Amino acid sequence: MALDRRELAAVFAGGAVGTLARAGFEALAAPDPGHWPWPTFVVNIVGAFLLGVFVTRLLERLP
Repeated sequence: MALDRRELAAVFAGGAVGTLARAGFEALAAPDPGHWPWPTFVVNIVGAFLLGVFVTRLLERLP
């Protein structure tokens, strides 16, 4: 299995952006201990939506 460096870089960049988004959002809206971590949940849902939009747009442009 050959690794494509661009794909690997995209995975690392996406992980870094997600981590920074979760950390920043939790700094603004810190969850209460013992309660559902809403900031993390919201960032993950928004990230999944954006990833879906990005992949769909990318697949529409590829031959």
